[in-house]
Amino acid sequence: MSYFKAGISFFAKKGSNPGVETIADLCGKTVAVEKGTVEAEEVEKQNKKCKAEGKGEIKSEVFPGQSEVNLALSSGRAQVAMADSPVAAYQVKQSNGGFELVGKSYEFAPYGLAVKKGGGLAKPIQSALKELIANGTYKKILEKWGVQEGAITEPQIHPAE
Repeated sequence: MSYFKAGISFFAKKGSNPGVETIADLCGKTVAVEKGTVEAEEVEKQNKKCKAEGKGEIKSEVFPGQSEVNLALSSGRAQVAMADSPVAAYQVKQSNGGFELVGKSYEFAPYGLAVKKGGGLAKPIQSALKELIANGTYKKILEKWGVQEGAITEPQIHPAE
């Protein structure tokens, strides 16, 4: 059951201007990411492209958790950090002006709720989500957390099928 769409976002120390608009701009930069994430894979993949194009390598700083990523960014050990768009937006919001989103989010895909196949919950959950969207509550929740760019207009059961 889809309820949101998220992409990959970049964030940096407020006012640092790391010069990152897209993932291609990471060549020659130090990037903080959380271990085991899509972002860590993206940095590794992009680093191969940087090397093949004769550009500076990406120095990847991989950490076990988001707190360590944030510390690397705030202390200057990394120039930019990457995370799923709602995670990045939340980190920026929680930083009390210390971080800002930079560049363009990319590779948006649905987030979903897993329910037991044939268990009878999919339709009621879909109906509830439709009601939250229709009455404006969904929008208010997303705005509270600063992740309104991930809003969907129609929750789908099995969106990938």
